Amino acid sequence: MREHKRRWKGAALSLMTVALLAVTAYALSDQGGTAAGAAGDYNASDVAVINAIIDDNGLGWTLAPADGSSIPSDWTGVEWSTAATGKRVVELDLYFEGLSGKLDVSGLTDLEYLNCNINGLTALDVSKNTKLKELDIVVNSLSTLDVSKNVNLESLYCASNSLSTLDVSKNVNLEFLDCSYNDLTALDVSKNTKLTDFDCSDNGIASLDVSKNTSLVTLDCSYNTLAMIDVSKNVLIIALDCSNNDLAALDVSKNTALERLYCNYNGIATLDVSKNTELTRLNCYNNDLAALDVSKNVKLTELDCSNNDLVSLDVSANVALGYLNVSGNYIAAKTDVVGASSLPGFPAGGWVAPFRFDPQKDGTPFKFTDSAGFDVPAGVVGSAISPINVSGGVSGGETPYKYYMKNGPAWLAIDESTGVITGTRPTDAEAASTAEVWADDHTGKSNMITISVGEVTEAPASGGGGGNMVFIAVVAVVAALALAMAYVFVIRPRRP
Repeated sequence: MREHKRRWKGAALSLMTVALLAVTAYALSDQGGTAAGAAGDYNASDVAVINAIIDDNGLGWTLAPADGSSIPSDWTGVEWSTAATGKRVVELDLYFEGLSGKLDVSGLTDLEYLNCNINGLTALDVSKNTKLKELDIVVNSLSTLDVSKNVNLESLYCASNSLSTLDVSKNVNLEFLDCSYNDLTALDVSKNTKLTDFDCSDNGIASLDVSKNTSLVTLDCSYNTLAMIDVSKNVLIIALDCSNNDLAALDVSKNTALERLYCNYNGIATLDVSKNTELTRLNCYNNDLAALDVSKNVKLTELDCSNNDLVSLDVSANVALGYLNVSGNYIAAKTDVVGASSLPGFPAGGWVAPFRFDPQKDGTPFKFTDSAGFDVPAGVVGSAISPINVSGGVSGGETPYKYYMKNGPAWLAIDESTGVITGTRPTDAEAASTAEVWADDHTGKSNMITISVGEVTEAPASGGGGGNMVFIAVVAVVAALALAMAYVFVIRPRRP
Protein backbone atom coordinates (compact mmCIF):
# COMPACT_ATOMS: atom_id res chain seq x y z
CA MET A 1 0.00 0.00 0.00
CA ARG A 2 1.61 3.22 -1.06
CA GLU A 3 1.72 5.94 1.59
CA HIS A 4 -1.12 8.42 1.16
CA LYS A 5 -0.10 11.79 -0.13
CA ARG A 6 -1.87 14.59 1.69
CA ARG A 7 -2.94 17.69 -0.13
CA TRP A 8 -2.56 20.94 1.71
CA LYS A 9 -3.98 24.33 0.75
CA GLY A 10 -1.52 27.18 0.36
CA ALA A 11 -1.63 29.74 3.17
CA ALA A 12 -2.40 33.44 2.52
CA LEU A 13 0.25 35.94 3.53
CA SER A 14 -2.04 37.98 5.73
CA LEU A 15 -1.54 37.67 9.50
CA MET A 16 -5.27 36.98 9.97
CA THR A 17 -5.12 33.95 7.70
CA VAL A 18 -1.97 32.61 9.36
CA ALA A 19 -3.60 32.94 12.79
CA LEU A 20 -6.75 31.19 11.58
CA LEU A 21 -4.73 28.26 10.22
CA ALA A 22 -2.85 27.98 13.51
CA VAL A 23 -6.07 27.82 15.50
CA THR A 24 -7.53 25.24 13.10
CA ALA A 25 -4.40 23.06 13.34
CA TYR A 26 -4.54 23.17 17.13
CA ALA A 27 -8.22 22.20 17.17
CA LEU A 28 -7.59 19.28 14.83
CA SER A 29 -4.65 18.06 16.92
CA ASP A 30 -7.01 17.59 19.83
CA GLN A 31 -9.21 15.31 17.64
CA GLY A 32 -6.46 12.86 16.65
CA GLY A 33 -5.17 14.78 13.63
CA THR A 34 -6.68 15.17 10.16
CA ALA A 35 -5.64 16.10 6.66
CA ALA A 36 -7.65 19.30 6.24
CA GLY A 37 -9.39 20.48 3.10
CA ALA A 38 -12.58 21.98 1.80
CA ALA A 39 -15.84 20.09 2.16
CA GLY A 40 -16.02 17.57 -0.67
CA ASP A 41 -12.28 17.02 -1.13
CA TYR A 42 -12.95 13.36 -0.31
CA ASN A 43 -16.01 11.46 -1.51
CA ALA A 44 -18.49 11.55 1.38
CA SER A 45 -19.96 8.12 0.61
CA ASP A 46 -16.49 6.53 0.64
CA VAL A 47 -15.74 8.24 3.94
CA ALA A 48 -19.00 6.85 5.30
CA VAL A 49 -17.99 3.30 4.34
CA ILE A 50 -14.72 3.51 6.25
CA ASN A 51 -16.41 5.20 9.22
CA ALA A 52 -18.86 2.27 9.26
CA ILE A 53 -15.95 -0.20 9.34
CA ILE A 54 -14.59 1.70 12.34
CA ASP A 55 -17.97 1.50 14.08
CA ASP A 56 -19.09 -2.01 13.01
CA ASN A 57 -15.95 -4.09 12.52
CA GLY A 58 -13.67 -2.86 15.29
CA LEU A 59 -11.26 -0.88 13.13
CA GLY A 60 -9.13 1.21 15.49
CA TRP A 61 -8.97 4.33 13.36
CA THR A 62 -10.29 7.82 14.05
CA LEU A 63 -13.67 8.76 12.59
CA ALA A 64 -13.54 11.30 9.76
CA PRO A 65 -15.89 14.25 9.22
CA ALA A 66 -18.94 13.05 7.32
CA ASP A 67 -18.71 15.85 4.71
CA GLY A 68 -15.39 14.58 3.32
CA SER A 69 -13.59 17.80 4.14
CA SER A 70 -10.66 16.02 5.80
CA ILE A 71 -9.33 12.61 6.78
CA PRO A 72 -7.59 11.63 10.01
CA SER A 73 -3.85 11.10 9.94
CA ASP A 74 -4.19 7.47 11.04
CA TRP A 75 -6.00 6.52 7.82
CA THR A 76 -2.67 5.31 6.46
CA GLY A 77 -4.25 2.23 4.91
CA VAL A 78 -6.27 4.26 2.40
CA GLU A 79 -5.13 5.48 -0.98
CA TRP A 80 -7.31 7.95 -2.80
CA SER A 81 -7.65 8.82 -6.44
CA THR A 82 -5.83 11.89 -7.72
CA ALA A 83 -8.95 13.91 -8.52
CA ALA A 84 -8.93 17.54 -7.31
CA THR A 85 -12.21 17.05 -5.45
CA GLY A 86 -14.39 14.12 -4.57
CA LYS A 87 -11.42 11.77 -4.27
CA ARG A 88 -12.42 8.09 -4.34
CA VAL A 89 -10.84 5.20 -2.45
CA VAL A 90 -8.84 3.06 -4.89
CA GLU A 91 -6.84 0.99 -2.40
CA LEU A 92 -7.76 -0.16 1.11
CA ASP A 93 -5.30 -1.99 3.33
CA LEU A 94 -6.86 -3.48 6.48
CA TYR A 95 -4.13 -6.04 7.11
CA PHE A 96 -4.10 -7.43 10.67
CA GLU A 97 -6.42 -4.78 12.07
CA GLY A 98 -8.42 -7.04 14.43
CA LEU A 99 -11.59 -6.84 12.33
CA SER A 100 -14.61 -9.07 13.02
CA GLY A 101 -18.12 -9.67 11.68
CA LYS A 102 -19.28 -8.88 8.15
CA LEU A 103 -17.19 -6.40 6.19
CA ASP A 104 -19.17 -4.36 3.66
CA VAL A 105 -17.04 -2.41 1.20
CA SER A 106 -19.55 -2.54 -1.65
CA GLY A 107 -19.97 1.25 -1.48
CA LEU A 108 -16.35 1.80 -2.54
CA THR A 109 -17.20 1.46 -6.22
CA ASP A 110 -13.78 2.69 -7.45
CA LEU A 111 -11.88 0.21 -5.27
CA GLU A 112 -9.20 -1.72 -7.15
CA TYR A 113 -7.22 -3.29 -4.31
CA LEU A 114 -8.44 -4.69 -0.98
CA ASN A 115 -6.30 -6.35 1.67
CA CYS A 116 -8.13 -7.83 4.68
CA ASN A 117 -5.56 -10.50 5.51
CA ILE A 118 -5.31 -11.91 9.04
CA ASN A 119 -8.49 -10.76 10.71
CA GLY A 120 -11.59 -12.43 12.13
CA LEU A 121 -14.08 -11.62 9.41
CA THR A 122 -17.03 -13.98 8.94
CA ALA A 123 -18.48 -12.41 5.77
CA LEU A 124 -17.51 -10.02 2.98
CA ASP A 125 -19.63 -7.94 0.62
CA VAL A 126 -17.82 -6.89 -2.56
CA SER A 127 -20.91 -7.13 -4.77
CA LYS A 128 -20.61 -3.60 -6.20
CA ASN A 129 -16.82 -3.44 -6.48
CA THR A 130 -16.75 -4.14 -10.20
CA LYS A 131 -13.36 -2.41 -10.63
CA LEU A 132 -11.67 -4.65 -8.09
CA LYS A 133 -8.48 -6.18 -9.47
CA GLU A 134 -6.91 -7.72 -6.37
CA LEU A 135 -8.62 -9.22 -3.33
CA ASP A 136 -6.57 -10.50 -0.39
CA ILE A 137 -8.59 -12.04 2.43
CA VAL A 138 -6.23 -14.74 3.69
CA VAL A 139 -6.61 -16.04 7.27
CA ASN A 140 -10.16 -15.13 8.21
CA SER A 141 -13.30 -17.11 9.06
CA LEU A 142 -15.30 -16.88 5.83
CA SER A 143 -17.63 -19.77 5.08
CA THR A 144 -18.85 -18.20 1.80
CA LEU A 145 -17.37 -15.77 -0.69
CA ASP A 146 -19.23 -14.26 -3.64
CA VAL A 147 -16.93 -12.81 -6.29
CA SER A 148 -19.32 -13.27 -9.20
CA LYS A 149 -19.63 -9.50 -9.79
CA ASN A 150 -15.88 -8.86 -9.69
CA VAL A 151 -15.36 -9.52 -13.38
CA ASN A 152 -12.10 -7.53 -13.51
CA LEU A 153 -10.48 -9.51 -10.72
CA GLU A 154 -6.91 -10.53 -11.61
CA SER A 155 -5.69 -11.82 -8.24
CA LEU A 156 -7.68 -13.66 -5.58
CA TYR A 157 -6.04 -14.80 -2.36
CA CYS A 158 -8.57 -16.42 -0.01
CA ALA A 159 -6.44 -19.09 1.64
CA SER A 160 -6.97 -20.23 5.23
CA ASN A 161 -10.71 -19.68 5.56
CA SER A 162 -13.60 -22.16 5.86
CA LEU A 163 -14.91 -22.08 2.31
CA SER A 164 -16.78 -25.20 1.21
CA THR A 165 -17.56 -23.81 -2.26
CA LEU A 166 -15.94 -21.23 -4.51
CA ASP A 167 -17.36 -20.07 -7.84
CA VAL A 168 -14.77 -18.33 -10.02
CA SER A 169 -16.53 -18.95 -13.33
CA LYS A 170 -17.21 -15.22 -13.84
CA ASN A 171 -13.63 -14.19 -13.05
CA VAL A 172 -12.27 -14.80 -16.51
CA ASN A 173 -9.38 -12.35 -16.00
CA LEU A 174 -7.92 -14.22 -13.03
CA GLU A 175 -4.18 -14.74 -13.24
CA PHE A 176 -3.42 -15.59 -9.61
CA LEU A 177 -5.65 -17.82 -7.45
CA ASP A 178 -4.77 -19.09 -4.00
CA CYS A 179 -7.63 -20.89 -2.25
CA SER A 180 -5.50 -23.26 -0.21
CA TYR A 181 -6.36 -24.38 3.32
CA ASN A 182 -10.13 -24.37 2.93
CA ASP A 183 -12.84 -27.06 2.89
CA LEU A 184 -13.36 -27.32 -0.87
CA THR A 185 -14.33 -30.70 -2.30
CA ALA A 186 -14.67 -29.48 -5.89
CA LEU A 187 -13.42 -26.54 -7.93
CA ASP A 188 -14.09 -25.56 -11.55
CA VAL A 189 -11.37 -23.44 -13.14
CA SER A 190 -12.27 -24.19 -16.75
CA LYS A 191 -13.23 -20.55 -17.42
CA ASN A 192 -10.03 -19.15 -15.93
CA THR A 193 -7.89 -19.56 -19.01
CA LYS A 194 -5.51 -16.73 -18.01
CA LEU A 195 -4.38 -18.41 -14.78
CA THR A 196 -0.62 -18.46 -14.39
CA ASP A 197 -0.32 -19.28 -10.68
CA PHE A 198 -2.82 -21.61 -9.01
CA ASP A 199 -2.75 -23.00 -5.49
CA CYS A 200 -5.64 -25.17 -4.24
CA SER A 201 -3.63 -27.22 -1.78
CA ASP A 202 -4.90 -28.48 1.58
CA ASN A 203 -8.53 -29.01 0.65
CA GLY A 204 -10.56 -32.16 -0.04
CA ILE A 205 -10.71 -31.92 -3.82
CA ALA A 206 -11.26 -35.31 -5.45
CA SER A 207 -11.15 -34.24 -9.10
CA LEU A 208 -9.40 -31.34 -10.82
CA ASP A 209 -9.44 -30.42 -14.52
CA VAL A 210 -6.67 -28.01 -15.55
CA SER A 211 -6.77 -28.82 -19.26
CA LYS A 212 -8.09 -25.32 -20.12
CA ASN A 213 -5.45 -23.56 -18.01
CA THR A 214 -2.76 -23.65 -20.66
CA SER A 215 -1.00 -20.53 -19.28
CA LEU A 216 -0.20 -22.15 -15.95
CA VAL A 217 3.34 -21.63 -14.72
CA THR A 218 2.89 -22.94 -11.18
CA LEU A 219 0.36 -25.45 -9.86
CA ASP A 220 0.05 -26.61 -6.27
CA CYS A 221 -2.72 -29.18 -5.75
CA SER A 222 -1.04 -31.01 -2.88
CA TYR A 223 -2.89 -32.39 0.15
CA ASN A 224 -6.13 -33.26 -1.60
CA THR A 225 -7.71 -36.60 -2.55
CA LEU A 226 -6.88 -36.64 -6.25
CA ALA A 227 -6.77 -40.08 -7.86
CA MET A 228 -5.41 -38.59 -11.10
CA ILE A 229 -4.19 -35.30 -12.52
CA ASP A 230 -3.76 -34.62 -16.24
CA VAL A 231 -1.14 -31.92 -16.88
CA SER A 232 -0.49 -32.80 -20.52
CA LYS A 233 -1.91 -29.46 -21.71
CA ASN A 234 0.10 -27.38 -19.23
CA VAL A 235 3.26 -27.22 -21.28
CA LEU A 236 4.47 -23.92 -19.73
CA ILE A 237 4.47 -25.18 -16.17
CA ILE A 238 7.75 -24.89 -14.28
CA ALA A 239 6.62 -25.90 -10.78
CA LEU A 240 4.20 -28.75 -10.00
CA ASP A 241 3.31 -29.92 -6.50
CA CYS A 242 0.84 -32.81 -6.45
CA SER A 243 2.18 -34.44 -3.30
CA ASN A 244 -0.01 -36.03 -0.63
CA ASN A 245 -2.80 -37.26 -2.88
CA ASP A 246 -3.98 -40.69 -4.06
CA LEU A 247 -2.19 -40.75 -7.40
CA ALA A 248 -1.30 -44.15 -8.81
CA ALA A 249 0.33 -42.66 -11.91
CA LEU A 250 1.70 -39.34 -13.14
CA ASP A 251 2.56 -38.38 -16.71
CA VAL A 252 4.86 -35.35 -17.02
CA SER A 253 6.23 -36.18 -20.46
CA LYS A 254 4.68 -33.04 -22.01
CA ASN A 255 5.97 -30.71 -19.29
CA THR A 256 9.38 -30.14 -20.79
CA ALA A 257 9.81 -26.75 -19.05
CA LEU A 258 9.34 -28.32 -15.60
CA GLU A 259 11.98 -27.26 -13.08
CA ARG A 260 10.47 -28.40 -9.78
CA LEU A 261 8.39 -31.55 -9.27
CA TYR A 262 6.99 -32.65 -5.92
CA CYS A 263 4.93 -35.84 -6.12
CA ASN A 264 5.81 -37.42 -2.79
CA TYR A 265 3.30 -39.33 -0.64
CA ASN A 266 1.24 -40.94 -3.38
CA GLY A 267 1.03 -44.48 -4.76
CA ILE A 268 2.99 -43.90 -7.96
CA ALA A 269 4.53 -47.12 -9.30
CA THR A 270 6.37 -45.69 -12.33
CA LEU A 271 7.70 -42.20 -13.06
CA ASP A 272 9.25 -41.16 -16.37
CA VAL A 273 11.20 -37.90 -16.10
CA SER A 274 13.35 -38.44 -19.19
CA LYS A 275 11.69 -35.52 -21.02
CA ASN A 276 12.08 -33.12 -18.08
CA THR A 277 15.61 -32.01 -18.81
CA GLU A 278 15.16 -28.68 -16.97
CA LEU A 279 14.44 -30.35 -13.62
CA THR A 280 16.43 -28.98 -10.71
CA ARG A 281 14.36 -30.47 -7.85
CA LEU A 282 12.64 -33.83 -7.74
CA ASN A 283 10.87 -35.05 -4.61
CA CYS A 284 9.22 -38.41 -5.25
CA TYR A 285 9.66 -40.01 -1.83
CA ASN A 286 7.05 -42.28 -0.24
CA ASN A 287 5.73 -43.85 -3.41
CA ASP A 288 5.92 -47.36 -4.93
CA LEU A 289 8.75 -46.79 -7.39
CA ALA A 290 10.68 -49.93 -8.27
CA ALA A 291 12.99 -48.04 -10.66
CA LEU A 292 13.96 -44.44 -11.40
CA ASP A 293 15.95 -43.16 -14.38
CA VAL A 294 17.42 -39.68 -13.85
CA SER A 295 20.15 -39.92 -16.47
CA LYS A 296 18.61 -37.12 -18.56
CA ASN A 297 18.12 -34.76 -15.60
CA VAL A 298 21.62 -33.32 -15.59
CA LYS A 299 20.51 -30.05 -13.92
CA LEU A 300 19.21 -31.77 -10.77
CA THR A 301 20.45 -30.14 -7.59
CA GLU A 302 18.04 -31.94 -5.23
CA LEU A 303 16.75 -35.53 -5.42
CA ASP A 304 14.74 -37.22 -2.69
CA CYS A 305 13.55 -40.68 -3.70
CA SER A 306 13.51 -42.18 -0.22
CA ASN A 307 10.93 -44.73 0.95
CA ASN A 308 10.27 -46.41 -2.36
CA ASP A 309 11.08 -49.90 -3.69
CA LEU A 310 14.34 -49.11 -5.44
CA VAL A 311 17.06 -51.77 -5.52
CA SER A 312 19.57 -49.54 -7.32
CA LEU A 313 20.00 -45.99 -8.63
CA ASP A 314 22.38 -44.40 -11.16
CA VAL A 315 23.25 -40.74 -10.49
CA SER A 316 26.50 -40.62 -12.42
CA ALA A 317 25.02 -38.05 -14.85
CA ASN A 318 23.68 -35.75 -12.11
CA VAL A 319 26.88 -33.83 -11.45
CA ALA A 320 25.01 -30.80 -10.02
CA LEU A 321 23.46 -32.77 -7.14
CA GLY A 322 23.89 -31.14 -3.75
CA TYR A 323 21.21 -33.14 -1.93
CA LEU A 324 20.44 -36.85 -2.34
CA ASN A 325 18.26 -39.06 -0.14
CA VAL A 326 17.91 -42.73 -1.07
CA SER A 327 17.13 -44.10 2.40
CA GLY A 328 14.15 -46.37 2.99
CA ASN A 329 14.56 -48.43 -0.19
CA TYR A 330 15.88 -51.96 -0.83
CA ILE A 331 19.36 -50.89 -1.94
CA ALA A 332 21.66 -53.54 -0.53
CA ALA A 333 24.97 -51.67 -0.80
CA LYS A 334 26.12 -48.08 -1.17
CA THR A 335 27.88 -49.05 -4.35
CA ASP A 336 24.44 -49.80 -5.84
CA VAL A 337 23.95 -46.02 -5.99
CA VAL A 338 26.09 -45.79 -9.07
CA GLY A 339 28.22 -42.67 -9.43
CA ALA A 340 27.28 -41.10 -6.09
CA SER A 341 30.76 -41.12 -4.58
CA SER A 342 32.19 -39.45 -7.69
CA LEU A 343 29.80 -36.48 -7.66
CA PRO A 344 31.45 -33.07 -7.11
CA GLY A 345 29.11 -32.39 -4.18
CA PHE A 346 29.60 -35.74 -2.46
CA PRO A 347 30.87 -35.27 1.12
CA ALA A 348 34.49 -36.15 1.73
CA GLY A 349 33.40 -38.21 4.72
CA GLY A 350 31.14 -40.40 2.60
CA TRP A 351 27.38 -40.86 3.10
CA VAL A 352 26.56 -38.05 5.51
CA ALA A 353 23.94 -35.31 5.18
CA PRO A 354 23.00 -33.98 2.72
CA PHE A 355 23.70 -37.39 1.09
CA ARG A 356 21.58 -39.95 2.95
CA PHE A 357 21.68 -43.70 2.46
CA ASP A 358 20.66 -45.34 5.74
CA PRO A 359 18.50 -46.92 6.91
CA GLN A 360 17.45 -49.28 4.13
CA LYS A 361 14.58 -51.78 4.23
CA ASP A 362 15.23 -55.44 4.88
CA GLY A 363 14.17 -58.12 2.43
CA THR A 364 12.81 -57.46 -1.04
CA PRO A 365 10.17 -55.15 -2.57
CA PHE A 366 6.52 -56.01 -2.01
CA LYS A 367 4.99 -57.77 -5.02
CA PHE A 368 1.66 -59.35 -5.96
CA THR A 369 2.00 -61.58 -9.03
CA ASP A 370 -1.08 -62.75 -10.91
CA SER A 371 -1.74 -66.36 -11.85
CA ALA A 372 -4.35 -68.12 -13.97
CA GLY A 373 -5.06 -70.29 -10.93
CA PHE A 374 -6.54 -67.26 -9.17
CA ASP A 375 -9.43 -66.99 -11.66
CA VAL A 376 -12.93 -68.14 -10.66
CA PRO A 377 -14.20 -70.76 -13.14
CA ALA A 378 -17.68 -70.71 -14.66
CA GLY A 379 -20.36 -72.76 -12.94
CA VAL A 380 -24.04 -73.34 -12.49
CA VAL A 381 -26.39 -71.35 -10.29
CA GLY A 382 -26.40 -72.16 -6.59
CA SER A 383 -23.06 -74.00 -6.61
CA ALA A 384 -20.11 -73.16 -4.37
CA ILE A 385 -16.68 -72.43 -5.85
CA SER A 386 -13.62 -74.33 -4.79
CA PRO A 387 -11.60 -72.09 -2.43
CA ILE A 388 -8.91 -70.04 -4.20
CA ASN A 389 -5.83 -68.96 -2.25
CA VAL A 390 -4.13 -65.86 -3.75
CA SER A 391 -1.52 -65.56 -0.99
CA GLY A 392 0.87 -67.57 -3.13
CA GLY A 393 1.26 -64.56 -5.42
CA VAL A 394 2.41 -62.20 -2.65
CA SER A 395 6.05 -61.77 -1.70
CA GLY A 396 8.49 -59.28 -0.19
CA GLY A 397 7.63 -56.22 1.82
CA GLU A 398 6.82 -56.66 5.48
CA THR A 399 4.40 -59.19 6.92
CA PRO A 400 1.66 -59.63 7.94
CA TYR A 401 -0.25 -59.11 4.72
CA LYS A 402 -3.90 -58.09 4.41
CA TYR A 403 -6.24 -58.84 1.53
CA TYR A 404 -9.40 -57.24 0.21
CA MET A 405 -11.52 -57.22 -2.93
CA LYS A 406 -13.03 -54.38 -5.01
CA ASN A 407 -15.47 -54.18 -7.92
CA GLY A 408 -16.27 -57.89 -7.96
CA PRO A 409 -19.52 -59.87 -7.67
CA ALA A 410 -21.21 -59.49 -4.30
CA TRP A 411 -21.28 -63.26 -3.77
CA LEU A 412 -17.47 -63.49 -3.71
CA ALA A 413 -15.55 -62.88 -0.48
CA ILE A 414 -11.90 -62.93 0.55
CA ASP A 415 -10.43 -63.68 3.95
CA GLU A 416 -8.52 -60.61 5.12
CA SER A 417 -5.68 -62.52 6.73
CA THR A 418 -5.33 -65.68 4.58
CA GLY A 419 -6.20 -64.44 1.10
CA VAL A 420 -8.63 -67.30 0.48
CA ILE A 421 -11.51 -66.49 -1.88
CA THR A 422 -14.83 -68.30 -1.32
CA GLY A 423 -18.39 -67.91 -2.48
CA THR A 424 -21.62 -69.55 -3.63
CA ARG A 425 -22.95 -68.63 -7.04
CA PRO A 426 -26.31 -66.83 -7.06
CA THR A 427 -29.61 -68.44 -8.07
CA ASP A 428 -29.80 -66.27 -11.19
CA ALA A 429 -27.52 -66.46 -14.20
CA GLU A 430 -24.70 -63.88 -14.49
CA ALA A 431 -22.34 -62.93 -17.29
CA ALA A 432 -18.58 -63.32 -16.91
CA SER A 433 -16.91 -60.43 -15.08
CA THR A 434 -13.73 -59.43 -13.23
CA ALA A 435 -12.71 -58.51 -9.69
CA GLU A 436 -9.82 -56.48 -8.22
CA VAL A 437 -7.90 -58.33 -5.52
CA TRP A 438 -5.65 -56.15 -3.37
CA ALA A 439 -2.89 -57.04 -0.97
CA ASP A 440 -1.29 -54.69 1.59
CA ASP A 441 1.91 -55.28 3.47
CA HIS A 442 2.52 -54.17 7.05
CA THR A 443 3.95 -50.79 5.94
CA GLY A 444 0.81 -49.94 3.97
CA LYS A 445 2.16 -50.72 0.50
CA SER A 446 -0.60 -51.93 -1.83
CA ASN A 447 -0.56 -54.07 -4.95
CA MET A 448 -3.47 -55.25 -7.08
CA ILE A 449 -4.26 -58.02 -9.53
CA THR A 450 -7.38 -58.47 -11.63
CA ILE A 451 -8.95 -61.92 -11.66
CA SER A 452 -11.56 -63.27 -14.07
CA VAL A 453 -14.91 -64.50 -12.77
CA GLY A 454 -16.57 -67.04 -15.08
CA GLU A 455 -20.23 -66.84 -16.03
CA VAL A 456 -22.97 -68.33 -13.89
CA THR A 457 -25.34 -70.47 -15.97
CA GLU A 458 -28.65 -72.21 -15.49
CA ALA A 459 -28.49 -76.00 -14.87
CA PRO A 460 -28.19 -77.95 -18.15
CA ALA A 461 -31.12 -79.95 -19.56
CA SER A 462 -29.46 -83.23 -18.60
CA GLY A 463 -29.42 -82.12 -14.99
CA GLY A 464 -32.53 -81.40 -12.96
CA GLY A 465 -34.96 -82.16 -15.88
CA GLY A 466 -33.51 -85.67 -16.68
CA GLY A 467 -35.72 -87.53 -14.18
CA ASN A 468 -38.84 -86.29 -15.92
CA MET A 469 -37.63 -87.57 -19.27
CA VAL A 470 -36.95 -91.01 -17.82
CA PHE A 471 -40.42 -91.08 -16.22
CA ILE A 472 -42.01 -90.14 -19.56
CA ALA A 473 -40.05 -92.86 -21.34
CA VAL A 474 -41.14 -95.51 -18.81
CA VAL A 475 -44.75 -94.43 -19.13
CA ALA A 476 -44.51 -94.68 -22.91
CA VAL A 477 -43.12 -98.24 -22.72
CA VAL A 478 -45.85 -99.33 -20.30
CA ALA A 479 -48.49 -97.79 -22.53
CA ALA A 480 -47.10 -99.64 -25.54
CA LEU A 481 -47.18 -102.98 -23.69
CA ALA A 482 -50.74 -102.33 -22.55
CA LEU A 483 -51.83 -101.68 -26.12
CA ALA A 484 -50.12 -104.83 -27.30
CA MET A 485 -51.83 -106.95 -24.64
CA ALA A 486 -55.17 -105.35 -25.41
CA TYR A 487 -54.74 -106.28 -29.03
CA VAL A 488 -53.92 -109.90 -28.16
CA PHE A 489 -56.69 -110.48 -25.69
CA VAL A 490 -59.35 -107.99 -26.61
CA ILE A 491 -58.98 -106.33 -29.93
CA ARG A 492 -57.60 -109.19 -32.00
CA PRO A 493 -60.57 -111.12 -33.56
CA ARG A 494 -60.99 -114.71 -32.54
CA ARG A 495 -60.73 -117.49 -35.09
CA PRO A 496 -63.91 -119.42 -35.74
